[in-house]
Amino acid sequence: MNVEMKKVDFSTYKGKFAIYLSDGRVILTPVGMFPDIKKLSLKERQQYFIVEGQYLAFMKQPEMYPITDFLRVA
Repeated sequence: MNVEMKKVDFSTYKGKFAIYLSDGRVILTPVGMFPDIKKLSLKERQQYFIVEGQYLAFMKQPEMYPITDFLRVA
C-alpha cells in the first residue's frame, strides 16, 4: 500500500504545517524548511492541491513537492 497525502493544514500550528496521510499519520513540518512555501501568503498556501496523493502543489507556484520530501523532514 502506498501512503498518500489526504489534506494539508496551514492554520492550526504556528510556524508549521500539518500533512495528513492516508495511514493516519500526521506530519508536522516547519514552514521554514521549504523557503518557497514560506514566501507564499497564508491565503496562497491554502490554495493548494494534491496530485495523485503523492505531490503537493500550489496555484501560485510552479514547483511540486513530493511526499518523500516531507517524510524526510519528519
